[in-house]
Amino acid sequence: MLVKKGYGYNTQLQNSTLRLGAVVSALATATSAVALFGKVSLNALQPLVNLSNNSGIAIAEIQKLGFVAEATGSSMDVMVSSIDSLNQFIGQAQISGSTALSRLGINIHDIEDATDLISELRDSFEANGFSRAQQLSLSGQFGIDSSMLNMLNLSRQEFDRL
Repeated sequence: MLVKKGYGYNTQLQNSTLRLGAVVSALATATSAVALFGKVSLNALQPLVNLSNNSGIAIAEIQKLGFVAEATGSSMDVMVSSIDSLNQFIGQAQISGSTALSRLGINIHDIEDATDLISELRDSFEANGFSRAQQLSLSGQFGIDSSMLNMLNLSRQEFDRL
């Protein structure tokens, strides 16, 4: 039976319309929430996209460095800032040279991007047995935040394992 006993057709139609309105409202709210989530996600990635475009480093590599930085007590924001500073340092050093890199035995012309310099610094810190104070001084000259020292003290194997 299509019409319940005791209810008129108009009453049931009105109830169905109200239910349909509630479903449509819920769908609209869910759609808005998904759109907002997408916008927030894209906005969160924009600094990484900008850094990748400016540095030539793949976003996946930046995210990996950020993960290692976070695992060693720093943060993604500090990593992004340090990569930006390193890129500026590399550009300047390729134009006018760098005595700090020369003392470490690092040839600036072998460095393509910040990830190369980070790797070379890690190797140099490990090979030369620099004290924490020396590492802090050197990393500061390159624009690397002090919270990144734990990452710079990882061996290649430890770094790759993360």
